[in-house]
Amino acid sequence: MAVGHRERMITSEATQPQEIIAALSLAGCRAVAGRIGDLCEMSMDGAPDEPPMVVDSLRELKLFFLSHDHVVDPEIGLTPDGLLLAEWAKAERGFAAMIFLPGGIVQFARVSPAGTPGTRHRVRGKLPRDRAFNAMRMFIP
Repeated sequence: MAVGHRERMITSEATQPQEIIAALSLAGCRAVAGRIGDLCEMSMDGAPDEPPMVVDSLRELKLFFLSHDHVVDPEIGLTPDGLLLAEWAKAERGFAAMIFLPGGIVQFARVSPAGTPGTRHRVRGKLPRDRAFNAMRMFIP
């Protein structure tokens, strides 16, 4: 059975940034889709400060947000090597960041909110996408 265009956009089979952006928008992740669209435009316009976007990283970010659509919209950017980066920073929650690596792995870091000296927790690592979310859950609104 052939996979339809809409189904292809939602699964990991999407191959073009515009398909991935459309899938995010259809799923209600409009702010994330808009920011990625902006990053794509800057990349295509040859903006000297923006590296080329790694499509496999973009696909992993999409799969994360389609699985966790209740997550508050993060700041979205690119690492110097073109990987997608999501960051959440709130004084009451601390700081959390996720870099979406090709192959379903997420590199993550989190720092608990500032509190009494010596009680700030820092965690970092690499895990499969869903396990990374579980490790970061209390820091991602």
